Amino acid sequence: RRVHGEGVPIQEKCDVTRTLIDVFALVFVEEAELLELYQNTAVEMGVTDSLVQIVCTSSNQEFQEIALQCLKWCCLTNFTSCAVVFEHSGFPEQLANILESWHVDMRGVVDPRIVSLQRSALGLLGTINRCLWKQQIDMIKRFIKGVRGILEGTWVPEELETACCNLCIIWSSNEENRNSMASLIPSLFQVFSRNRSENAILASVALANLCDAMDDVFYSIATPSVASGIRCLLSRSLQGLDFPEGSRRFYTDWVVCMAIANMCQLDIAAHLLREAGVIRLLHRAARKRHSDERLKHFSLVGLSFLARSPSQIFGIGVSCLPLRNGIPSILDESFQYLYEKEGFLCSGLFRIAGDEHVVWAMRKELDAANPNWISLAKSCHDITSLLKMFFSELPESLWTEELYLRFISLSLLENTNRRVKELRNLTLKLPTINRTILARLIRFLCYASCFEDVNRMDDTSLAVVIGPCLVSRANVLQHLSHAIEIITTMLQNFDKIFENYVRLPYERVLL
Repeated sequence: RRVHGEGVPIQEKCDVTRTLIDVFALVFVEEAELLELYQNTAVEMGVTDSLVQIVCTSSNQEFQEIALQCLKWCCLTNFTSCAVVFEHSGFPEQLANILESWHVDMRGVVDPRIVSLQRSALGLLGTINRCLWKQQIDMIKRFIKGVRGILEGTWVPEELETACCNLCIIWSSNEENRNSMASLIPSLFQVFSRNRSENAILASVALANLCDAMDDVFYSIATPSVASGIRCLLSRSLQGLDFPEGSRRFYTDWVVCMAIANMCQLDIAAHLLREAGVIRLLHRAARKRHSDERLKHFSLVGLSFLARSPSQIFGIGVSCLPLRNGIPSILDESFQYLYEKEGFLCSGLFRIAGDEHVVWAMRKELDAANPNWISLAKSCHDITSLLKMFFSELPESLWTEELYLRFISLSLLENTNRRVKELRNLTLKLPTINRTILARLIRFLCYASCFEDVNRMDDTSLAVVIGPCLVSRANVLQHLSHAIEIITTMLQNFDKIFENYVRLPYERVLL
């Protein structure tokens, strides 16, 4: 009553709330088994609800901060309390607003009250029960966006950066959360450039947790800058930075090597880390004297993957290839070549074969990782033949094994509008890289069909020559006619099926 009562001086309300925090802390230390009883009593008596109201409505930042600190104790390991707090109308929104508040004014001066309020909000978010990640998924995205904004700020107070790193560790400890946190990985790398060794350790722990799920996470953020950030982190940790004494001291170079070892199991990650110069540092880590045995173990594991020769381009999954503009480099370079050389005007596009010797020479250079492989092409037919070879040798169709038969079955729908609608929905279920490749391929074919008077290839003709590349090799004869029907529909309804397509600079505007 005194916390939320009218007429009670604000200072007294703050003092009463601080006392409640002390009570929770004392119970937690002395009689931990009673903590749940105190938390449930706070919910039943409306104390928790009053604290939520204070955060949502009070204009006094100090009172809001203390209320958030008290709510942290109310929610600690208690799902019932978490549900009461985060299902309260307007509270998650208010918490997100606090995280997104500016903590530096126009003169570059830090507002300490906002910083303290954000720290308290981050502390409360660390208590969220894993079940709430499913119930509050939209707000979780905003919370993550707020944390990213803080970490990427032009001037981040050290204590606020520490709170963000601690929150990332707590959240990334739960496997169900890691995919949602992929966007935080580049932000965590920025922590290493600020020369705060304690926070660099915390960030490396969060990264190591996230790397346990790299199959799901790394493809979405795999970039040269991230690989460079990993190299810088390993370099810093091997230099023996002046890490502070304490329980976190053991989180140093071996944690970074563990993260690298996890990443290197993916070909795309290994390719980026190899180019970033990580191999030399891993050799140095493996030879480091008087080091933790875990450092030697994980550095050798990483080297075992990085020392392999680069994977071949043909006959492996598209997700294992080096990317450019969101698709395998071989495809992006080929499409750019065809647009710039006006391949869409070539008579018999994709139907007339290129020079066999040239095509195989380009394939050989690609497998040898020669970046100038495309200079061997003598005509656009050489490139289209290489593309057909690439698609034909994929281990599975671009439509994926899981969705393949559903794509084929759509050819049986006679209602065109319904077929287009179902194709759009089914395309959205494809993995991002498959969907992007399919969209780029269909868009080029769609543009080429605009010049059928010149190249003699209309929608159906193009679907016929490209159809075998998308059909499962085990069912070519059985499914080819269905695939041709589906591809033709895609060509005739590109804008409806691939909504919000973002055109690359070298791509031509559809006529």
